Amino acid sequence: IVNADPGATCDEACSSLGLACDETQLQFVNSCHHMLRAFPCEGGCGHEVGDDLPAYVHDVAMATAGQCLLFDSGSPKCDRGHP
Repeated sequence: IVNADPGATCDEACSSLGLACDETQLQFVNSCHHMLRAFPCEGGCGHEVGDDLPAYVHDVAMATAGQCLLFDSGSPKCDRGHP
């Protein structure tokens, strides 16, 4: 898992390391187990809908602050970033 800065896309984070984001692989990190390897997830893991997931919520002003958000349906996109 490559950690992106808040608001940065997976494409941007991977590119900065000379890598490429592969949307077909994002489903394999869509678990609390995998997200806990890269993020603190101090608010636990939550399920949401969005093409910017999976993501860790850094913004303390958000209701989901400190959570690792996982997707239940849809297709995550490499060119989307979570605020």
